Amino acid sequence: MVCLVCSARLKSEAAGQAEGKRQEDEKTKKPIEIAPPARKAAAEPIANPARLRDTVKVGRDAPVRTASVEQLIDDAAVQTAAAEKITDQTTLADLAKNGTYAAVRATAVKKLRLINRPSPGAVYLMPIEPELFGACRVISYEDSTPPRPAGLGYRMLVMTTAWIGSSAPDLQVNARELRTPLRKTFGEWTGDPEVSWVEDVLPPSLTLIGILPPTPEELQLSTKYSQSWGARIGQALRQARFDGKAAHSGSRSSESESITDELIRASARGRVEEVKALIARGADVNAKSDGWDGDTALILACGNTKLEVAQTLLNAGADVNAKGHHGNTALMTACDTTYLEEVQMLLNRGADVNAKANDDSTALMAASSRNDCRVAQALLSKGADINAEDNEGRTALTIAIGRLEYEKRFADIVSFLFNAGAKL
Repeated sequence: MVCLVCSARLKSEAAGQAEGKRQEDEKTKKPIEIAPPARKAAAEPIANPARLRDTVKVGRDAPVRTASVEQLIDDAAVQTAAAEKITDQTTLADLAKNGTYAAVRATAVKKLRLINRPSPGAVYLMPIEPELFGACRVISYEDSTPPRPAGLGYRMLVMTTAWIGSSAPDLQVNARELRTPLRKTFGEWTGDPEVSWVEDVLPPSLTLIGILPPTPEELQLSTKYSQSWGARIGQALRQARFDGKAAHSGSRSSESESITDELIRASARGRVEEVKALIARGADVNAKSDGWDGDTALILACGNTKLEVAQTLLNAGADVNAKGHHGNTALMTACDTTYLEEVQMLLNRGADVNAKANDDSTALMAASSRNDCRVAQALLSKGADINAEDNEGRTALTIAIGRLEYEKRFADIVSFLFNAGAKL
């Protein structure tokens, strides 16, 4: 039998050995690393209001939510860094160099557009001419197929309504008209409803006036047609004129108006001799079309690479800086077609190299989106602002980086713009 004294001594020695081992382990083992909490986009908009973009009401009486690309890039960068083991010291410039920035920004822009997406039933006041408005409603959404790299990532089914007035409609008093589609009866149309898919960013000229939720019947609507916002405005204007609710543009007689319409069509199709004859008969070279997104004959000629027609129109007094409904100029359109000779001709005739469209995009952004280094160089040689931003905060460089995610050939324009001094 072990005596009590010996037992106590053995317990004391065992306890001392355990404590010594614990202290030794504390000295040798690595400290536990506690990961910092993931960063989140700020609940409130960032301090610089110039960086904030479009806002939208979520629900009829909900507060306005806003977000910026920068906030969302922070959030997306954290996720990407975790996946690709990028350190906290990695800058956006580093991300661009190793090809990660394109994915980060694409994720951020997609989030931003989804946050700012109009609610189903959103009613927008649509100016169709001075002191005359139409209204359109967003009915539903679906994913873009295939997705456009520079698009929204989704498309909206939009209905132009039968309502036309001189001030904003009352959602209750005018509900019936706002739920009835505009029926097109002008030209070759035979009462087709003005309903189409739209994948463009909402232009600043449209004003959200409220929510009129779509009915089950409206949610069943569909169409094979896609249309820009500018074309929608032009269609509404033509129908309003046909119905006698809007005056025909300018003070031209019906004969001169017909001649001018012929000029616009001939310019778009490159019929130079016909263009010359119509100008000689008095066609207005600066008139805007009704059915071609409000573009002038010069814009349409440049958009269809009709250089000789464009020169003829300019020689007859066409305004080289005139804008269409989207705010686009002939130079922007020529850059989009990547026709260098046409771009150089317009620049030499006084085209504003830094003019901005309704979405604040520029000719250089158009050249960048087409991966055209030659056109970009021509614009920069005339003083194009390489760091100009559109209304989503995109520059020519970030547009090119965004395209690089989908098409590797855009490495050419990305490298060109970096070397020309573009900043992230």
